[in-house]
Order: sequence, then structure tokens, then C-alpha cells
Amino acid sequence: MRRQMAAFRNSLLAAALAAGFLSAACGSDVEITTTSLPNATVGISYSYQLAGNHVEHWALLSGVLPPGIQLNSSGMLSGTPALAGVYSFTVQALHQSSTGPTESLAMGLALTVR
Repeated sequence: MRRQMAAFRNSLLAAALAAGFLSAACGSDVEITTTSLPNATVGISYSYQLAGNHVEHWALLSGVLPPGIQLNSSGMLSGTPALAGVYSFTVQALHQSSTGPTESLAMGLALTVR
């Protein structure tokens, strides 16, 4: 069972990389550990902290956040969603290495607003 789960996880990661939902930087210290987002509800305050390792700055790279939701540079998604739907977007995590250039990693996420 473990072997099957590991193979499934690896195939999902490979598919996400191939589709452009993930990008990997070899030897990078930066890591995004958030893999999914809890649903939001129209008219109800929403708050969720994106998680990662060695991340000093978060940014919206592409896509659209739900109307009323913002992403701050600390990785906090917050606000009151105004319109139901499924919103797909890509976030970017940045890490300024003390020994080299800025490292970044991007990941596609989706937020469902009901």
C-alpha cells in the first residue's frame, strides 16, 4: 500500500510539473508545503496562511483570486469572498539566499467559494 501511495504521489507531482502547476528549482531551499485550500463561503470572513519552508515573500504569480480575497506578502489569504466559484491561481514563494541569487518556487492552487 505504501509503495502504491508513493507511486501515486510521484505521478501526481510529475503531472503537475508537466502541466505547469508546479515548478522546481534544483538545489533550492525554498519549499511550498500548502497543497490545498479550505473552501470559503460568500459573505463570511476567510483567512488562511500559506505554508512553506525558507519563504520570505509570497506573491500572486498568475490567475485570479476570488473578489474580496487578497494575498499579502506574508502568505496570508484573507478577506470576505463576494462571488461563488472556483478560482485557480499560482502563488510564488521567494527566498533570498545569503550565498546566491533569490530562489523561487511556484505552485498552482484553487480556492472554492460556495
